[in-house]
Amino acid sequence: DPAFFVEKRAGVGWTVNVARPMGKVAMALTALLIIGTIVMVVYASTSMKVNLQIREQVVTIKGMYSENIDRKDIVELSFEKSLPPIAVSSNGGAIGNKKVGYFRTKDGEKVKLFIEDDKNPVIKIVTKEKTIYINYEEKEKTETLFNELKDLKDK
Repeated sequence: DPAFFVEKRAGVGWTVNVARPMGKVAMALTALLIIGTIVMVVYASTSMKVNLQIREQVVTIKGMYSENIDRKDIVELSFEKSLPPIAVSSNGGAIGNKKVGYFRTKDGEKVKLFIEDDKNPVIKIVTKEKTIYINYEEKEKTETLFNELKDLKDK
């Protein structure tokens, strides 16, 4: 049959005629689209890890939404039990418990998040220009980072 769409052999409906060259192309493109989507989701979820370094006077967060925070710019540093309620993403991504980028809280405050697990405690850094929240999947790792940041701020 030369048609692109043909009736299903069993049941009701139509399907792509994969016996024809255009049908094979359509099925190959569909498979590539599905595989590409899976690869992008896996890459996005693995690239949402917090990559933070403390050097001399500067805290550097690397990644898609990189950030450099000078020690002198830190106005407030605190260890919070939880993230404030988030209303919407303004320029960020969220997959599962991970959130990275710019978000708005339910109070309307614009915040920048580097969150690996939104159920765990977070570090809140308030600078002259913005509020940043950071945490790791492991609570102990977040506590260690908080102590390192506190030592840096107190220098």
